[in-house]
Amino acid sequence: MRYRSQNERGIVLVITLCFTILAAIGAAAFLKLTKTQVVQVRLQSHSTKAFYAAEVGLEKGTKLLKDDFYYTPAGTEPSWADNKVYTETGYILLLIQKYMNPNNANYDDGFYSLVAETDYNLEANGGYKSTYKIDLSNVPGWTDRIWVMATGRYYRSNGDGSYTLEAERRILALLRAREISPWNNAIFAGEGQAGMVINGNVDIRGSVHLLGTSLASSDLAMEFSGSGNVWNNYSGMPADLAARVPSIAKSYGGVMLDCLEAEVRVQHGKVGLSGTSTLGQPDVQGNGMKETLEGTYITDGYGGNSGEENVYSDNGTRSPYDLDEFDLKFPRLSEPYGEYSSYLNYLRAHANALVISDPQELSELQDIVPSSQFRYENDNAHIIMDGNGLLSIRGIVVVEGDVNFDKEGSDKTIEYEGKGTLVSATSVGVNCNLLTQSLSTYPSVDVLGVMAADAITFSTAQINVMGVFYAENEIISSKQTSVAGTFFSSYFDMGLNVPAIYQVPDVVKNLPPGMIGDFRVWTIKKVTWGEI
Repeated sequence: MRYRSQNERGIVLVITLCFTILAAIGAAAFLKLTKTQVVQVRLQSHSTKAFYAAEVGLEKGTKLLKDDFYYTPAGTEPSWADNKVYTETGYILLLIQKYMNPNNANYDDGFYSLVAETDYNLEANGGYKSTYKIDLSNVPGWTDRIWVMATGRYYRSNGDGSYTLEAERRILALLRAREISPWNNAIFAGEGQAGMVINGNVDIRGSVHLLGTSLASSDLAMEFSGSGNVWNNYSGMPADLAARVPSIAKSYGGVMLDCLEAEVRVQHGKVGLSGTSTLGQPDVQGNGMKETLEGTYITDGYGGNSGEENVYSDNGTRSPYDLDEFDLKFPRLSEPYGEYSSYLNYLRAHANALVISDPQELSELQDIVPSSQFRYENDNAHIIMDGNGLLSIRGIVVVEGDVNFDKEGSDKTIEYEGKGTLVSATSVGVNCNLLTQSLSTYPSVDVLGVMAADAITFSTAQINVMGVFYAENEIISSKQTSVAGTFFSSYFDMGLNVPAIYQVPDVVKNLPPGMIGDFRVWTIKKVTWGEI
């Protein structure tokens, strides 16, 4: 019995030693795993802080690029295609980076340094710091798109004034600037009437911006059926207009495509699409045109028997209205402006304006035909008809009555030259072709602006018109009229004969003097965004 007891005690000792060794191994493994996890957590923390620094750099770069558009000196068109970024106090001159060794990890051939590596934050214990740097690269063929590369870095102090890089993250984003002036559209509309902003069918080429402030969310801001559309190109434009408007060709991945960069924005109300009517078109390769819209921003959604199924847009169909922060309102000629009781009175009192109120002169302007001959002018403005179908207009001309451009027998064309604004205290009718005399000067040299305190009416079929048109109450285009320019009104009555409106993007940079709503505001969007 005594021998067995000693044997058992030996076995217990062996088992205890085994468990002790296993526990020691487990503890060592646990400590190693814990240390590894601590290191991983620290590395992840450092990487996250580097990413945050890159995000700060991206936002900083976006702010500087937005400022560039606002602080560009008067007389110079804002652009991201040059090597200057304007600020409130001057400009930053961008120098291209071309390092000697392309194998260098920092080789950024084609990028400009906007902000060199800059401390973002220094931790309180002085042991670490974050930095960001911002580099830019132009997009060939574009003035309002640019690549931004933001690099965030996180460093550990070596205690001797030097630092060791712990983590680096990079973000690459394609930014696009969009001017949201009312005149940077084919159609800009205000409150609307009778539960709708656009009544009837219209073929729209270019951007549409509808406020619809009088509409409920269940109302239709516009309803298309049959051949009413919003498209992104000039396909089918009448020859008289196509020969006179600037090219809209732009580079997409090195391929030149005709594109209006069209967007549709509706703040209040639905968009009704039925039958074959569409916003945008399905993409077709190799035809030289961009069919899909750049974006749709419609809070209240779609109606009609086709609805969003007939929407072809680069951002899909679910993006809400995106400009609430700007609090855009429809400007009226009858509303106060500065020290004046109305914008119309401001125009009347304008030092450069020609105001026509003589009854005989008003009678002449009520029926302008190709053979009309008159000359009304002052030192700063004039309106002249030469008797041979040529209209010359300069400056601001305010007419205290109706103005009508009419055909004369089989002659239904009036050509014009000059940059001027014709303002009617009542209404305007356009019932003939109204075209620039030159084929190559619209709108940089020759552009006609028309404003009416009440309505503008286009009531003759198969006419082509060039200009920009504002009516405080409504624009009526009931026939097959084609307009190269912009419609700007509270309400649109487009009838059933599918009139067409073709936006001319250069118009917003070349508006005639005194046009209401002539302000320039830009919004910056990230077209693409990702870590590299």
